[in-house]
Amino acid sequence: WVSYLDGRRDGYPDSNLFFNSGFENEPTGSAFDWRIRPSGEFETTFESTGAHDGARALRIRFRGTGNVSYGNVIQETFVAPGAYVFEAWIRADNITTNEGPRIELFDPESANGLRFSTDSFLGTIPWKLVRQKVVVPVGENLLECRVIRRVSQKIDSKINGDFWVDSVRLVRQE
Repeated sequence: WVSYLDGRRDGYPDSNLFFNSGFENEPTGSAFDWRIRPSGEFETTFESTGAHDGARALRIRFRGTGNVSYGNVIQETFVAPGAYVFEAWIRADNITTNEGPRIELFDPESANGLRFSTDSFLGTIPWKLVRQKVVVPVGENLLECRVIRRVSQKIDSKINGDFWVDSVRLVRQE
C-alpha cells in the first residue's frame, strides 16, 4: 500500500497512521483510505471552502428528513500495541436533536476490543480540536475510524445541519 502511494503519502504512515487525513485527494477505494458510502438521507462531500487545513474538508449535510443512523465515512489502519494520540478537527453548524455526529475509533475484529468515541457534537461549534490518548492492547493490530450518528430515542429526532471533519491523525507516542 505504501509503495503504491509513492509521492501521495503526506507523512503516512511515518507521522500519521491515517492516509489522506485532510481529505485533499479523491478516495482510492482502498480500506486504508477513506471509504464514503452514499445515501439519499444525507449528503457527504468534500468542501473546498472553509477547510481547517489545506484545500478541502469532509462535510456531512443532514437534511432534516429523518432520524437517520450514519456510519458512512470509514478508514482502517494497521497498528502495533502501545500508546497513541488521536486528533481530528471538527466543526458543526446548527446540528439539531439530542444525538449528533461523533467520531469513533475501534477494533473491527473484536467486539470486546478497543473502542473510543467522542461525545456527540450538537448545535454550532467553530473549528475545534478533538484530542484523545488511546492505548492499543496486545493482540490488536487493526483500528477503524468512523464518523457516526446514532439513532435518537427522542420524539423530535429528525437531524438537520452540517458537520465537518479535517486533519484526522493517529500518531504513535514514544
